[in-house]
Formats: sequence, C-alpha cells, structure tokens
Amino acid sequence: MNKFIISLSFLFVLLLHLFLFLYYKNHQIYKTQSTNTKNLIEINLSKITIEKNIEKTEKIIKRIEPIKEKKVEKKQENIPKTKNLKPKNNPKIKEKQEKSSKIEEQKQSSQNNQINLTENPKDDLEEQKFIDEYGRKLREEISKNKIYPNISKKLKEQGIVIINFKVAKSGLFFDIKLESSSNKNRLDEAAINTIIETKKYKPFDENIKKEFIEYNLPLEYKIN
Repeated sequence: MNKFIISLSFLFVLLLHLFLFLYYKNHQIYKTQSTNTKNLIEINLSKITIEKNIEKTEKIIKRIEPIKEKKVEKKQENIPKTKNLKPKNNPKIKEKQEKSSKIEEQKQSSQNNQINLTENPKDDLEEQKFIDEYGRKLREEISKNKIYPNISKKLKEQGIVIINFKVAKSGLFFDIKLESSSNKNRLDEAAINTIIETKKYKPFDENIKKEFIEYNLPLEYKIN
C-alpha cells in the first residue's frame, strides 16, 4: 500500500513539472510574438508619419515657388527702363578734343621728321669706330697713372675696381663715381684718385658728334 502511494505521488510530481514547463515555454513564445508585433506596428507608424511629413513639405514647396516667381516679376517691373541718353553738344568739350587731336598730329609729325633727319647707319658706324679708338687710348693713359698704395702691396690686397665717369667733348672728366667695389677701401679710393688726378684727356675728334661719352673703366690691382 505504501509503495502504491509513493508511485502515485511521484507521477503527480512529474506531471506537475511537465505542466509548468509547457506553460512557461508557451508564455515566452507569446511574449516574443507580442514584442515583434509591437515593433512592426511602431515601424509602420513611423513610416506613415514620415510619408505624411514628406507630403506636407512637398505641398509647402509647391505653394512657395509661385510666390517667389511673382516677387521676381514684381521686382523686374519696378526696375526703370534706361533711356538712350544722347550726349549734349558742349562747346568746351569740342575745343578740348580739337586741341588734343592737334597735339597728337604735331607729335606724329615731329616723330616723322626725326626719323627722316636721322643719319645713315654708315655714318653711325664710322662715328663708333672713332669712339672706340678714343676709349682705347683713354684707358691706356689712365692705366699709366694708376696708383697702387704701398700698404695694400704689403698686405697683399688685390682686386678689381670699376669706376664710372663721363668725358666731355673738351676731354674733361666729370661725374666720377664708384660702380663696383673691390671690397678693399684703400684700392677703391686709389682707383677714384687715379681718375681725379688724370683729370683730362685730349678733346674729341671732329667725327665724334656726341657731347660726352660715358665709361665704366675697370682698374685691376694685382701683385705680380
């Protein structure tokens, strides 16, 4: 009798556990289904709201476009039409224009006269030959008078000094200045003093028609 009761109680407990297990499982499945359906509903609702908003914005844009066009048309209507203004006949302006045209004509005529009065290229070449010959002799004369300071020789200072100066038609030197330095003050001063002390050379030849000739004369200071 005790064995029978024990077996019945054991079966009852098993059935109870099975029932609870099945109930719990079904309840979870129901929950997941309900959550999925809720999510689907929310997604559908959001889509509907977005579509509605898009439709509203499209309607607003369609309303705004004709308003803009109307405003632009109104602005164009308000712009005053420019009239073709003809210049008034002003006698002072006419006088100025005539004077300027006369001045231009005089300039052109003077330029043409200058072109016609220029010498032949053959004469220019001959004159250049005399200028070159004069310059060569002038350099020889100045190089004879070149001053090399004794201190610079002792210190072995060397370099090239370029002196710029002009020679007048009479042969006199003027506008003497340093064109390029040797980076030695004594040598620069000696070169300038050489030109100053030479002072003058013979007058131009008759074939040289220039009033003056400009030279850049290099004076080399080198210890042999």
